[in-house]
Amino acid sequence: MDARASSGFPGPYAIIMSPGTSALTHRVIKGARTEIQHAKSVAESGVYATEMIGPGQIIVTEAARSNADLAVGIDMKTAYRGADAMRYPFRILETLALRIKRPESIAVLG
Repeated sequence: MDARASSGFPGPYAIIMSPGTSALTHRVIKGARTEIQHAKSVAESGVYATEMIGPGQIIVTEAARSNADLAVGIDMKTAYRGADAMRYPFRILETLALRIKRPESIAVLG
């Protein structure tokens, strides 16, 4: 049996890393293949970089609705920014939050 299926998280997977770690993954390993190419072949849902995690950290998660989703707040606000050359711009503010339903579906490396 496949180890991924026996763990309860068969995939597809997404990899999230800090920008500095992402820059390092462009090194060549095993001939002409880079680390980022290898990571993309394993992470069917994509490889992403964000400054929201610490340097040197990598997060691997199963990308499924049952594990996490985005919660949209009902606190939408509209703010008037003032007249600008006969235009009247407004700013619309909304709350989005990552809701983690199954923390065991996330592995933090590094």
